[in-house]
Amino acid sequence: MALSSQLLSHTKFEDIINFLVEEVVKLFEADASALLLPDEQPGFLVFRATSGWRSDPVIERRRIPSSDHSSFGKVMRTQVPAVSKSSTNRENIPAMTLEWLEEEGFEELVIVPLIVDEKSIGALALTMRTQHEFEEDEIRMLQILANQAGIAIVNAHLQQEEILLHRLDEELAIGWDIQRSLLPASSPEAPGWEFSDVYRPARRVGGDLYDYFHLPLGGERLGLVIGDVADKGVPAALFMAASRTLIRSVALSGLTPASALNEANRLIIQDSESELFLSAFY
Repeated sequence: MALSSQLLSHTKFEDIINFLVEEVVKLFEADASALLLPDEQPGFLVFRATSGWRSDPVIERRRIPSSDHSSFGKVMRTQVPAVSKSSTNRENIPAMTLEWLEEEGFEELVIVPLIVDEKSIGALALTMRTQHEFEEDEIRMLQILANQAGIAIVNAHLQQEEILLHRLDEELAIGWDIQRSLLPASSPEAPGWEFSDVYRPARRVGGDLYDYFHLPLGGERLGLVIGDVADKGVPAALFMAASRTLIRSVALSGLTPASALNEANRLIIQDSESELFLSAFY
């Protein structure tokens, strides 16, 4: 089917859903269509794309329950298409669906689920404002298109996740370069002492730190700091960078090690709202 091929040729989520609702209206010579997908709030479906509607439920962020209290929720659960008519059997039409039928002037509504790997990921509706009998072949074709759309949507999400993961990997690489620049470029030289160090974070970036710095006020005094943030990853790396700067700044003011750590601790607690903490040796 040409429409299926065109549908699968789209790779962006918004392009897929907008193409779907517009093309099914043309193909079935319907008046309107709508695509509903699970909302961020559990237990609800939200309108994500429409065509031919007098109102705009997408902009209005109109939601419906994803339970059997709505035709859409029931279709997704049973994976069986449903047909509703506004002119007959009104008592069997859920109140929310009936409200749309009346507001939009819809006389008939057919709903099919989007099924991917035997799971319903959304629902597609096709509506008419005049009397029309949807034939079984039409409903079957609509179901096929809905399933194709479901596959395209899932693929688009996977592709987007891959792009985001690649971007995150690049950002973590930059973060590691920045973190490495905060560590000593080389080990210091001091009479009677030999220093050697290696840094290997558990993840791309980490919360461990070490630092060397020559102290002011004369003499060959060298400050040595080793610390460990109680976490891993990006949060720990950010906390490490801030703590390293504070400890070094306070230490270079000439305070004793104990006084320097007390003052650094006071500043960290004062400026940080994080629950992270740092264990440090100076």
